[in-house]
Amino acid sequence: MDKICISIGTVDIDDLDSLLDWMKENVRDRVLQVLNAEHIVSVSQIEFAFMEALDAMQEKNNIANSLNNEFLLRLAGVRQVDKAIANFGIKKGKNKAIIVVSGNDCKKVMEELISKFYFIVDDFVLDIDDKRFNSLKKFYQIEDKQINLVGGKKEDALTNLVLEKVATLEL
Repeated sequence: MDKICISIGTVDIDDLDSLLDWMKENVRDRVLQVLNAEHIVSVSQIEFAFMEALDAMQEKNNIANSLNNEFLLRLAGVRQVDKAIANFGIKKGKNKAIIVVSGNDCKKVMEELISKFYFIVDDFVLDIDDKRFNSLKKFYQIEDKQINLVGGKKEDALTNLVLEKVATLEL
């Protein structure tokens, strides 16, 4: 169950209930999320949150009662599902979005979801310009001095600091 598929792009959700119902029918014991990409810094944040969620479930130190919700909490770096959904949940209308599916059949499930809900793949959604950088920095409450301490490219420093928040959720 270590396999994960990720698609980045845009989607225009007319019927949010239809999407949520389809996801409930297909989630089983997997991660199946359509996320608002606004607060996601990189694919590595998703991959790291997935590995952290898997480890938490296997070691029985999980916060949530399902892998799907544990992943969402780890990704968001919070302990409350409703707060994670408020910040990372997909909304009705146009969204910059990321689909995350785990499991051996993740490609098949991903393709079905992309086709059914007219998801348009666009890897540029996660590009970080100055405006997005400042928005992410504010959202994760990261200060310039932290970015400077990490050093290197500011986008890489931001990603590393966000991953640190994901990793320290249990503390």
